[in-house]
Amino acid sequence: MNTPQQPKAKFDQKVVEIVFEQFKKNINLIGVHLRDARNLLVGMPTSSPILSKAAIVLASAALEANLAYFCSLALRVAETYKPKLFNNAELYFLRREEPFIDEKGTMKTRPQKQTLEKRLTATPALLGRCFERAFQFPKKGSLGPKLRNLVRRRDCIAHPSWDAYLDRVGLNESAEAVDAVELYLHSVQTQFHPNMVGYLSVLYTIPGHDKHEIATAYRTAGKRATKFVPIRMDQKDSREIIVSEWMDALFMTKIALDHPSEGDSDGSMLTRAALILMFGMIEAELAAVSYALITANIDKFEEAEVLFMLEKVVEINDAAEVSMSENKAAFKHRIVAVPQILSRRILGKELQFKKGNHSWQELERFHSMRSRIMHPPVNQELPRVTKDELVLAWNATKSYFVTLNDEAPQLFSFFATLVNTAGKFGL
Repeated sequence: MNTPQQPKAKFDQKVVEIVFEQFKKNINLIGVHLRDARNLLVGMPTSSPILSKAAIVLASAALEANLAYFCSLALRVAETYKPKLFNNAELYFLRREEPFIDEKGTMKTRPQKQTLEKRLTATPALLGRCFERAFQFPKKGSLGPKLRNLVRRRDCIAHPSWDAYLDRVGLNESAEAVDAVELYLHSVQTQFHPNMVGYLSVLYTIPGHDKHEIATAYRTAGKRATKFVPIRMDQKDSREIIVSEWMDALFMTKIALDHPSEGDSDGSMLTRAALILMFGMIEAELAAVSYALITANIDKFEEAEVLFMLEKVVEINDAAEVSMSENKAAFKHRIVAVPQILSRRILGKELQFKKGNHSWQELERFHSMRSRIMHPPVNQELPRVTKDELVLAWNATKSYFVTLNDEAPQLFSFFATLVNTAGKFGL
């Protein structure tokens, strides 16, 4: 990778002290997910689609965690040392918030929607002001394509939809994901050297030719990233998707529960990855089932219902051109609304979900934990996900699918078969 040339760095002792203090507070945030993704690669067989998925989602979590860390550095410098460094819009971006006025005329804030692609360039650009440096995203080399592949594969695994689905991945794809993160962090560290105190230790991986070298992104060095294009669910049999997604989540959960890694804490990289894949499976099942049933019964649905279940929205631009874009709904909304629409339109029956029961509460609690793993907040401990917690999350997941079968067996009876299959593995 060609790192952009920079003028000689200015050294500000106060800024370096702030960076070092933030580094000490957030060392686990910065390093744990990347360490875990690397460890998965070391122990992975050449043909392990499940562990490859796990490595990709943990690598993406490492990327999110380090972007959160960069934001925390910039905000800390602005709050304690350089109060005029950023304008209000930039501060809101770094906080990932946006202001709005509620119905009472009171100004409040809510989460700001930001694409990961934008944050990969804008966040270090803002951080660079703290060091009086301009961040330049490397235009040459494989970093850009490898990062794009990582983001797209992550989305297909953790947030699958009918037209953005990942069939199978292997060692090469997961190695590319880890290398993409290392290349990106190496670029930031190099351009802001020597101000990123302690950060070099995060990039440490397998040594190069001697013990003093760091072979960043050595796994796919010299290999060009192949363009990744997600498949659509109509390119596969929906039954195959439903079964394979369930079995992947089941086996990942089983692997995590049976493996002795980090046994002293009863939680590990495997339990965190299993939790992410578990909720990705739920979303994949809803997407596959809804697409199959919509296709077979298209005349029974309103357009708005179809768009909601397919997670799309139709837009018209100034030139009166129509386009369709992604429109993700909240998880707790989709798990109720999708089966409800299907039952109402196909069976003429309202499902009686009891959202106040323990299993529903557990499902939402563990989805919140999964979100904190994938999008870690700064100055907070990463969720460990103990084996006991993973069992509770799996039981809540099973309970959800059992409920679907109980409420509308005409539509969801196959889930009862999958749940019975899990019982044969002690789950």
